[in-house]
Amino acid sequence: MFLTVHASAGIFLGSQLHSPWLAFGLGYFSHLLLDLVPHGDEQLAAKNQYPETQRKWRLFYLAGLDTLGLITLFWLLTSSKSVILTPAILWGMLGAVAPDYLWGLHKIIPLIILKPIHRLHNWFHHLLNYCLPFPFGIIIQLVTLGYFIYLIIYSPSFLIII
Repeated sequence: MFLTVHASAGIFLGSQLHSPWLAFGLGYFSHLLLDLVPHGDEQLAAKNQYPETQRKWRLFYLAGLDTLGLITLFWLLTSSKSVILTPAILWGMLGAVAPDYLWGLHKIIPLIILKPIHRLHNWFHHLLNYCLPFPFGIIIQLVTLGYFIYLIIYSPSFLIII
């Protein structure tokens, strides 16, 4: 899934929680669960399509565009007063996007400490072992993004105090 979808899930979770640490943890876990859903972007930088150097640059540019989308989503939600920024919202969003950034960092600099995180992330991505065509994946991601934005704007905040 694109970062905007993961971020919207993290923002929603953070809006429902008081604890930044719990929001981060649940945001991280929501990322893994959302990656179970086939989402069409699995082949954007497939290993067998591009040489390794070209693949890394492609992933870098895709991550940059994705981060721009995440920043735009965050700005739109906060500037429209749909989201009042709290530590839990910020940490929920960070937890929800962390797996992708850590995965990418491990691709660029293969640090031993990131290897288990990288493997866990890949395991969730490939558990169903089913790839959708990109256009269908985009539809799934847009519907999911719309659903989380709807929840962020229209659902009451229960603020679970933990």
